Amino acid sequence: MPVKKLKKLDDLNVNDYVDIVRHIWAPIHRRRTTLGYAFHLFDHASKLGEAIRKEELNEILLEVAELTNWLFGFVAKLNDKKSDWEALFNIDVPFSDMIWAKYPWSCGHCVEREYLATEQLPEKPLKNCVCLMDYPKVEHRVDRDTAKEARRQFAENNKMYMPTTLGEMEGMFHTIYGANISIWTIESIGFHLLEEVGEIGRALVDLFTLRGENQKPSSTNADLCDEIAETFSWICSLTLKLKQLFKPMDKYYGDLMKSNLIGQPNWAETIHLEWALWLKYRDTQTHLYRCPYCNQSPCIEDPDITFAWER
Repeated sequence: MPVKKLKKLDDLNVNDYVDIVRHIWAPIHRRRTTLGYAFHLFDHASKLGEAIRKEELNEILLEVAELTNWLFGFVAKLNDKKSDWEALFNIDVPFSDMIWAKYPWSCGHCVEREYLATEQLPEKPLKNCVCLMDYPKVEHRVDRDTAKEARRQFAENNKMYMPTTLGEMEGMFHTIYGANISIWTIESIGFHLLEEVGEIGRALVDLFTLRGENQKPSSTNADLCDEIAETFSWICSLTLKLKQLFKPMDKYYGDLMKSNLIGQPNWAETIHLEWALWLKYRDTQTHLYRCPYCNQSPCIEDPDITFAWER
């Protein structure tokens, strides 16, 4: 099947992008391990944190694209059928389902809290998060395994509401967490994002570290999927924060435009996740996702790259 082209914003879904990244870097993708992808996630999360600390908006957008691209590749690797020790990381759950199981058009914590309080699932998606108004109950939840299963069942019951494109998925998070993000600083959002990427690492460690008499991992595939979904949710929170930060600037430029001094850029409406990805990875001539290093689609594998386990 030919790789899909990037012809129109808000046309492809997150699973399409997972397939695209797998295809564009196919030769080296087959050679990378799951942990190799995780190392790149940690690297770009760190670089994103540095860009936020330095308040370099252009670098923030670049690293948002880089981190998301490696997250797509990481999920693609999880979805691939692997053997030997890597079979521990065989997860056939599509990226969209990972996200939906954690965020069924609702804050996952809000769904869990309501279930624990009433022993019933909500009748429909909650749309808006109220964690800030009910913080103690959120932080002191009990019986988490039961609540998690209830939340996943709620997601399955409401699958007809799942967003169909990457843009719609991002917009879902902007709606759910809009009020929260308006009062959080960009640094706070960055710290939360770093925390979730770190918890992907923790889930991986718990999956390949066997403990106890039965020699079972202390984590499950579902836990790793939840951490991946949470990482994606905080990436989307960051793009909304960037929108909010640019709104005053747009108003200022709008006032200048009225004075015939400058045109209206309208940056706040422009910024979103897919736009950042296209800036980094889209070939404007072929409309294909491309490797930014060799400028080819698919990537021309660098013969000088050898991984330690291949020696």
